[in-house]
Amino acid sequence: MRFCLLKEMRVRIMAKVSVIVPVYNVQDYVEECIKSILNQTLADFEVICIDDGSKDNSGKILDRLAQMDRRIRVIHKENTGYGNTVNVGLRQAKGEYIAIIESDDFIENNMLMELSAIADEYELDYVKSNHWAYSGKGRELIDTGGIREYNRVILRYESMNKILSCKSIWAGLYRKKFLEDNQIYFLETPGASYQDISFWFKVCIMAQRGYFTRKAYVNYRVDNSNSSVKSREKVFCVCDEMEECERYLLGTDLDIECIYPYFVISKSNAFTWNIRRILPEHRQKFAEKASEDLRADICGPYMKKMGASEWKMTGISEWDINEMNLLMNFPESYLKYEGNEFVTITMENRETVLAAIMNEKEIYIYGAGKNGQRLSKYISNSENDCCIKYVVTALKGGEADINSKVLEIKNEKLNIEKKIIVTVANNCIRKEMVIRAMNRGFKSIFLLDNEIIQFLRRYEDECNI
Repeated sequence: MRFCLLKEMRVRIMAKVSVIVPVYNVQDYVEECIKSILNQTLADFEVICIDDGSKDNSGKILDRLAQMDRRIRVIHKENTGYGNTVNVGLRQAKGEYIAIIESDDFIENNMLMELSAIADEYELDYVKSNHWAYSGKGRELIDTGGIREYNRVILRYESMNKILSCKSIWAGLYRKKFLEDNQIYFLETPGASYQDISFWFKVCIMAQRGYFTRKAYVNYRVDNSNSSVKSREKVFCVCDEMEECERYLLGTDLDIECIYPYFVISKSNAFTWNIRRILPEHRQKFAEKASEDLRADICGPYMKKMGASEWKMTGISEWDINEMNLLMNFPESYLKYEGNEFVTITMENRETVLAAIMNEKEIYIYGAGKNGQRLSKYISNSENDCCIKYVVTALKGGEADINSKVLEIKNEKLNIEKKIIVTVANNCIRKEMVIRAMNRGFKSIFLLDNEIIQFLRRYEDECNI
């Protein structure tokens, strides 16, 4: 009995890990969540459950579980939103490390033991893991944003373009002293969502030592219809988060000019993600706001030195930069792109669409490879006087063999009022080429689907017989 009391006192005074669980109207999931934490192989931890004014039975379930296990502390309060709720837990925490677990998720029983061991071994400010996307139909392993920096210590300013995209804050541990020393808390905007954005940004820019492991520990529930990530009416919350990121960054003694490009790309990625998430009737207004914000950043004092070569040195992908430029300079075109407002030439519509294209005096074929040449041959063999010019992203030596003139997409001589046909088969490259064409100002963009590409191959073979 005396041993149990001493153990309980030790947990109350200091624990290895404090697990913070913000709770709001999750009566169907919260018990599974808490029990998965209680089943950890690590013995030395506490669970801080903050009931944010739940209107269902979540609070009662927490009280019942707390009576069964003294490692659980329950705090009931009025509804103030996610940011304030987690901050209450952070200020109450006694642990050396902090874990933040969503109350509709559940975790593997070795999560706290293994992540805290990694954090101890490498003296980390944070350690992050992959996770499982879980539904009643099963689960799928989610790689952390394509990270290629696993199983090594990541120092400040290192690989920032990659780690900023990994906002899954609930899939990791954070050293409590690191958070306190750097005043890293959540933005407390009432009723807002996505408040993990500014929290993770602060962690990324301030951490001296971080670490990513390939293993997955959190089962992230994707079939909860009440999840805040599915709230499509919260249009401008992400703007508040990005403003908080900038406020925090400018208040540090860090190299602002070094970090600011990553902040701008992080903002652009958050904006484009938000456009895909919100209701269609809000997208135009949000895109205009996003364009205005990005333009102010690019023209601001911290981006004056950012030319093409400086962007290349950041390691930020050309894809992200092109997408940012499209949203910033042509928000309406970006919305058309997201809404797939370009014409895909298929076997069903090829005669009608190609006939309309070939009525033009001049067209552009974007892509001077085999698909582009096959399309050019097909059009040239038809009875029309259409002049074909090739467009490429960058000129290469082999393109000199093509009889028609080849122009780079950035060439000022291009007539953006003309029709342009993207002929590349690879989906990722094709998407990037569409964005380049839109960035250039083209409004009439056509794509070839895979069946048409196969058709053109057969057509070439028949012509060669």
